[in-house]
Amino acid sequence: MLIFAKYRTSLCVLSLICLGIMVSRAHGQSFRTPVMPVENIKPGMTGVGKTIFYGDKIEEFGVEVLDIMRNIYPQRDLIVVRLTGDKAEKWGVVSGMSGSPVYINGKLVGALAMRLGDFQKEPIAGVTPFADMVQAAEMDSRRKEISTSSASLMHTYLQSVFIPSDEWFWNNWIDNNRPVISRTDPSLRPIEAPLILSGFSDQVLSSSRPVLSSLGFMPVAAGSAGDTPFRADVGLEPGSAISQVFITGDLGIDATGTLTAIEDSKILAFGHYIFNLGPINLPLGRSHIIATLPSYFDAKKIAMTKEIIGIARQDRLSGIYGELGRQPAWIPVRVHLQAEDNPLRTFQFRLASDRSINNIMPFFFRTALFQALVAGKLAADPCTIELTGKISFDDGQTLNFSDFFSYEQRLGFLGAGSEAAQAADFTAKIMGLLMVNDFSPPTMTDIEVKAVIRSGEHLARLRSMHLDRLEANPGDSLLLTLKLRRTDGREINYHHTIKLPVNLQAKYVTLFAGGSAALILNEIRKNPDKYRPASFKHLLAIIEKRRKGNTLYIQVREPAAGMTIEGEELNALPPSIMNIMDGRTGGKYLRDRVLSEEAILTDQEITGLQKINLRIIQSPSVAKKKDNSEKTTIFDW
Repeated sequence: MLIFAKYRTSLCVLSLICLGIMVSRAHGQSFRTPVMPVENIKPGMTGVGKTIFYGDKIEEFGVEVLDIMRNIYPQRDLIVVRLTGDKAEKWGVVSGMSGSPVYINGKLVGALAMRLGDFQKEPIAGVTPFADMVQAAEMDSRRKEISTSSASLMHTYLQSVFIPSDEWFWNNWIDNNRPVISRTDPSLRPIEAPLILSGFSDQVLSSSRPVLSSLGFMPVAAGSAGDTPFRADVGLEPGSAISQVFITGDLGIDATGTLTAIEDSKILAFGHYIFNLGPINLPLGRSHIIATLPSYFDAKKIAMTKEIIGIARQDRLSGIYGELGRQPAWIPVRVHLQAEDNPLRTFQFRLASDRSINNIMPFFFRTALFQALVAGKLAADPCTIELTGKISFDDGQTLNFSDFFSYEQRLGFLGAGSEAAQAADFTAKIMGLLMVNDFSPPTMTDIEVKAVIRSGEHLARLRSMHLDRLEANPGDSLLLTLKLRRTDGREINYHHTIKLPVNLQAKYVTLFAGGSAALILNEIRKNPDKYRPASFKHLLAIIEKRRKGNTLYIQVREPAAGMTIEGEELNALPPSIMNIMDGRTGGKYLRDRVLSEEAILTDQEITGLQKINLRIIQSPSVAKKKDNSEKTTIFDW
């Protein structure tokens, strides 16, 4: 009986221990490291934090608890601390310290995460309790994959692909992608993660910095280790520098922070969100700290990602949860640059591939492509870019696109280098449209871009158009004269022959001539649904058929009673049919239709739009003679 009683007592003790472990893990303590809960922390307590200030060496700094800020967010507390020690007093609260673990009496309290005020005379910071961080790991066990696509953003991209937008496009775009939790309160906000841009010039950074700063980053120019290798056996410990990687290769973009806790292959870091996206699958890297720059306003770490070590799985209010040893998905990009009197150059980089950042990646891609194009020029002199590209998908579909961009003098960052910015914008907006739409798009597997760069400006505006007469018979040939003027004042004249259809029944027709953007805008005003895709395949088709910037288009339109259904023009419909379709299909009335469209390829980027009304003589006595004249185009300077 005595032996049985001892055995039963041991079982009870073991059961209580197991129950205690289960209860502890149920309350957010799934990491085995000893933790001090918030309720045990008192003002005046001291401890240490761990981070890297230089190289790969983890160093300690002192921490003194000032107080507990209750309900800083519903049912979430913040531990307010003062950093102490020589380096903390020298550097203050440094961007890149997010996630630095804080210990009191050898127990983990949480992660350095919040900045209190600007131009601090004392390094005061906020610590996210570790129990809150662990919730990100627990949520991953019941994760659901999401896509951040939105119809409103699809329309924004769609319109800008067909009608070039100004330099404010991306500033307006940021309103659709600003983090859910505002970072604008200067008195209390997450410590900015240094966004390390490797291989970028001041010109490109200056154009991208406002948008990146609005996303909550501190853009920092630095060098790169190149296309970072994958390593599953990197030795990490709390206080190590890590990064969330968006682009790697000849150009790199990644956000630097600090590892808070690690258990086997699981890690917690940053102590606050990056984008607050929830479930993610983004590359994680190990960083090397090149230097820590002191400043009262924006002290920051300059870092370099050395290896890819796994993937981030959760981006939550209280931090990043990741798993080591897992290979991330990438989209390889190759940019071929052929400049005059220079050998072919190729830049290669990889984009992080995850639907969670489909709304954000186009801007990162735009920044990298802009830099590649500027690097291909090697100067800020006026240039012209002939751009072609191909995007491949995992279901076997491909998209081929091309356009022509020339320098245009204007104020702002689109002065010198405007043609490179426009080419990068165009490609990035196509990428955004293919990622953010209503059609469950396939995954991109490869992007290839080729840019032929010529020196000098090749930009002309259509100033006027003239016909040899303003009345004609069906079947007649007309001589059209188009006058264009370059920005240097020189004029170019095109003489083009237009043949009217023999069976033309209209009393008049309208001739439009102009560049691609102006003509598309005119069409959208008449038929807003023409460039709204009905499927992903249709989306690819309308992008491939998009008019080109170096082409002069001549369009003849005639009055026609018809309707548009999902953008398709249905002409010459009887009134009874139109009434039925209007009521049941939501169609829109059509006032005219395209009779013919011709394209004149030029070596200029064409802007402007002109139109002429032509009266058609519909007299029964007029003989319909066959006209054997050929269509010709002649131009002269």
